[in-house]
Amino acid sequence: MDPAVKLYWGNEAAPTFQEVAHPDSNTGVSISGGLFSGGSKEHCVEAFENALSAMIGNARSAGYDAVVNIRVARDKKPVADASGFNCTPGYRTTEVRLWSSFAMTSAAAQRMAETEKLSANLPSRAPAKGAIFLPVASVLASPELKTILGRHVRAYWGLEAPEYDERTNSPEEYSEDVDIGSLSNEEACKQAALKTLGSMVLEARKEDFDSIIRIRSFLNEQFSPVVTDIECELSKKTASVTLRAFMANRK
Repeated sequence: MDPAVKLYWGNEAAPTFQEVAHPDSNTGVSISGGLFSGGSKEHCVEAFENALSAMIGNARSAGYDAVVNIRVARDKKPVADASGFNCTPGYRTTEVRLWSSFAMTSAAAQRMAETEKLSANLPSRAPAKGAIFLPVASVLASPELKTILGRHVRAYWGLEAPEYDERTNSPEEYSEDVDIGSLSNEEACKQAALKTLGSMVLEARKEDFDSIIRIRSFLNEQFSPVVTDIECELSKKTASVTLRAFMANRK
């Protein structure tokens, strides 16, 4: 157990947090030793412990300092009985899934805000080899953007975010590429950025979110040094863009 991350099981009373993330699950697995051996209740316990360890580790790495409404999941949904733990050992592999919401105290939220500010003030650097920087403004000015977002989804770039009721536990990365063909490098990169944003909008609608927040370029596992720039990778035939963002629901 990690003393930096407090756990609240099921309907256990918890303090009021500054932020509570969208519910999500963490999975633990236990593997039987023999080729033809089945699982036992010891494997259920081990899988449970592995799921708990993954949940705590993921919360800590994402900057959260509490986990609330922890329940065992069945068929990818939390069970109604908050104290229930029914596990059927599997053949060779036993799996346990824990459903919960990560939460932040005001202290954790302040630490995250400070970390984000640091990421917005990175040292200047040249684009990666074979890449160029494209201003986000060219994407925002595109007539296709309104069609991509539709009526209900809004996109917030850089460190921008509206007041929201909940967001995803951690940011996700989305990548798309387009054929350059007769397009200029800048136009191909803009189209790649719009295509990537389109994939993000589809995911937001699928998961019932109405906002994509803190959208940042994230090529080769690093942010562009300017939050309003998109780093676009160019090959002889294609332009590729990777964007990183959270999904959220506005208040």
